[in-house]
Amino acid sequence: MASQKIDLSNTDYNPCIFNLNLQDDSADLCEDLPISPLSKWLHATIIRAIPGEVEMQFIVTPQILNPAGSLHGGIQCAILDEVIGITGASLGYKDFLYAIDLKVDYLRKARLGQTLHVKGKIIRSGRTIVNCRAEIFTKDYKLIATGKSNLMVSK
Repeated sequence: MASQKIDLSNTDYNPCIFNLNLQDDSADLCEDLPISPLSKWLHATIIRAIPGEVEMQFIVTPQILNPAGSLHGGIQCAILDEVIGITGASLGYKDFLYAIDLKVDYLRKARLGQTLHVKGKIIRSGRTIVNCRAEIFTKDYKLIATGKSNLMVSK
């Protein structure tokens, strides 16, 4: 069977890998999710959260810039790790979920003063491993970075 070529010219392309199904009238978990000292230092805000899906907001401040004046790659990685961890916590496991890997793709620069939205979503939740993805993008939906991680359920 020959492979079929996909034509995107007549489709609406969403730069985000996935769309969250967060509704304003859903059972919101924002108040119940743990916020780490790092998230507090980054002035993170949980915008919306339901089991398996979280959206957070971060503002690029001078303290998190690299010498070139854009958001430091290590901070992007930390932001993705934070959102993935909080998304894992949204599942309600009684035990802590530990990241066993994290892959980050850096796609675009973020600048001082920009508001960044970060969405996390559980892809698969098993007995011992939870797979999660997250994306950082600007308010006009320019994708900054993506990350994926496997979390281990502690026993």
